[in-house]
Amino acid sequence: MKKTMLILCSVFVFISCESNDNTPLVDSECTGIADYLPPGKFLIELVDSKGSNLIENGFYDWSQIITKLNNEDFNYHTLTSREPSDLNNLLTVVPLGNEGNNRWFLTLSETDVDTLDFSMSNVELSYMSDGILYCGSRFLLDSASYNGETIDFEESTGETYLEIPIRVIKTTD
Repeated sequence: MKKTMLILCSVFVFISCESNDNTPLVDSECTGIADYLPPGKFLIELVDSKGSNLIENGFYDWSQIITKLNNEDFNYHTLTSREPSDLNNLLTVVPLGNEGNNRWFLTLSETDVDTLDFSMSNVELSYMSDGILYCGSRFLLDSASYNGETIDFEESTGETYLEIPIRVIKTTD
């Protein structure tokens, strides 16, 4: 009986001391909040048939451009970057909105309104840093079109911030 008890105790100690490589080093509960940026930005250049920038040459007045996101007024200038200088005279538009389809209306003049349609999906993401598990959600850009023309861009992974250039040739006659 002593022998059986000794064998059972030895087996129990051996099993309970066994290393388990699958055991996480930290608690698997999210203890930090991952704060994610929008999926990127659209860099829109408005040019004429000769390639001249229509904001730079004064055809469109920068201060008169009005934007609406999903038919709601939106202060465009909060989304516009004037730095660095290579972004001057580009409309810098951030894909904001809801999961699914969204639309920016860009009123360039009294008679010229462009549309930027885009679709986003919401995904849950997490990452480990200094033994803390951070969790949150982020929008990924799925598709986009400008005035009905499809915009090609690299796949949105949630790991990168996309800069999507769009060159629009406008009729100035």
